[in-house]
Amino acid sequence: MSSNLACPHRWGRLLLPMLLLMGAVPSAYAQSGHGHGGRQKTQQPAPSPSPTATSPTTDTPSGPRLEVGALFCQSHDDLVEYQTLVAGETSPKPGDQPPKCHRLEKQVGIQILNRDGPSRTQIVTTEEPKQTGWTNAYLP
Repeated sequence: MSSNLACPHRWGRLLLPMLLLMGAVPSAYAQSGHGHGGRQKTQQPAPSPSPTATSPTTDTPSGPRLEVGALFCQSHDDLVEYQTLVAGETSPKPGDQPPKCHRLEKQVGIQILNRDGPSRTQIVTTEEPKQTGWTNAYLP
């Protein structure tokens, strides 16, 4: 009885290249960025370091800063009043003045002066004209 199934060497010659090929496909697939360890399609490669280091010429302040949209209030009481109104603990009465708070339109360098818990920080701006006030922004 000589059938093709009875001859292990013949199948071995066919299966061995297929098994080797199957082992190489996942490796190539991972290296191409489609596997779990590769880069995503939208991720750009890391930039290579430039031979000469140049300092960036940006207007962003170094050190602590308030970002665009951060709340800036003139006094501690204004900030507390704003937070109370936002929380809905009280409703405005006729004739009440809104708290003297506004949202920042640009990034501002600051120095931290005082804290009243995690949501109230007294700051002074480092840019001219320097302004002292309170914010609810998270400042570590």
